[in-house]
Amino acid sequence: MDGFDHSPLAYFLVAHGSRHPANRESMLSLAKHLCAILPPSASGPVGIGALELDATPLDQQLVEFCRSLPPTWVQVIPIFLLPGTHVTADLPQAVTRAQQKLCSHYQLVLSPHLGQHPQLHRLFRPQGSMSPEAWILVGHGSKRPAGYQAIEKMARRLNMKPAYWVGEPSLAQQLQFLKQEGIQQVGLVPYFLFPGRIVESIAQQARDLAAELNLTMQVLAPLQPSHDMAKMILDLGSLAAPPLDFAC
Repeated sequence: MDGFDHSPLAYFLVAHGSRHPANRESMLSLAKHLCAILPPSASGPVGIGALELDATPLDQQLVEFCRSLPPTWVQVIPIFLLPGTHVTADLPQAVTRAQQKLCSHYQLVLSPHLGQHPQLHRLFRPQGSMSPEAWILVGHGSKRPAGYQAIEKMARRLNMKPAYWVGEPSLAQQLQFLKQEGIQQVGLVPYFLFPGRIVESIAQQARDLAAELNLTMQVLAPLQPSHDMAKMILDLGSLAAPPLDFAC
């Protein structure tokens, strides 16, 4: 890495993007959590970006962030739960385009996405004294089978029933199954990162269905930024692929 001044490693957290104002606030909060736990040897800046719903394409967001720094390594960490097209294709392609523009002055290192952390289930485990008879883990659903497999695997690990906003079993179907089994008290865990319109719609649908089926329903909030999540992000950095290298 000739020409690098060995300045501290920088981090760039990439989320899907949302029009919901609380979503960006959550990303800023996560960046602050990460800054707070970085060791002195890696206490570089932390930036945030969005793959969609941003006026600037992700590759340009990365270029602008890097050019605000001296030459360094930049760890790009996908804040995604599922291995969908965004994670497997769109994001790597954006990183490659950014690296081509940056040449060898910076090194972009793409980490695994947050959903790959082996201890992720700990963040979704309900806390406190809540004890419904059954729990449902509700995910978005995916065009890719791996997306459903990831949610089903997480549901099994948490001893919950899976349901999907897009796909089957839907939340309505899963609640009807539980009602037929004699379940009266249900807890709902959204398999989502941070607030958003889909999460709000799921919560409202859950309340409507609970009233229709005469069930007691507890709806938890989506995953929030935390110290533990920031520690997982640091873990993912150690599993990153080798850096891309483009000489100009």
